[in-house]
Amino acid sequence: MLSTIAWLVFWMMPPCTDAARLEAERIGSQAGREARAVYMDLLLSRCEPDAAFMSHAALMFAEAAQASKNGRWLPDAYRLARTAIRTEPGSAFAHEIMSDVIAIDIELTHLFRKAVLADSVRLFATQALRLDPNRAKAAYILGRWHLQVADLPPYAAMIRTMLTPGAYPARYEDAVRYLELAYRLNPDPEIRQWLDVARSKSR
Repeated sequence: MLSTIAWLVFWMMPPCTDAARLEAERIGSQAGREARAVYMDLLLSRCEPDAAFMSHAALMFAEAAQASKNGRWLPDAYRLARTAIRTEPGSAFAHEIMSDVIAIDIELTHLFRKAVLADSVRLFATQALRLDPNRAKAAYILGRWHLQVADLPPYAAMIRTMLTPGAYPARYEDAVRYLELAYRLNPDPEIRQWLDVARSKSR
């Protein structure tokens, strides 16, 4: 799965550094997300990572699960994301990544688990924004959360209410508010696309 050059770089480069993470990203762009996760897993075996490195690794593992359409990498993604938050409770990035990991889990799982996990995405993304109001990804996640939960069909909304009594209400107006913030912080076309959708639904 990994080329000879990748193995040479692996043994020559200090692990758990930004340079090593960027090398993992390069491998991912060439060989796919699962190869990137394998490389990152090997890096983690060689060092004591800080919270930021663990968070990056957690997202890479979750994205590998997303790419392979199975949950193989999700337990490690959760473990690293939780450890990153315990290691650095004030890290907005760590909380943002946890919300991203849960969102990917929701994409891959069944309806009942989706209903149980839905509010966790919002809670971690909200905490990320509290810790750092300039986290564009956290604002984007919250905007998408409000949009997708408000769009739930009646039977799914009923299941969510049954499984999570007192669940936080989703509103199109809040989707617009968070997506406007995300777009202001990061004027990405994809964010603008979802902002337009939220605006059309909030009218």
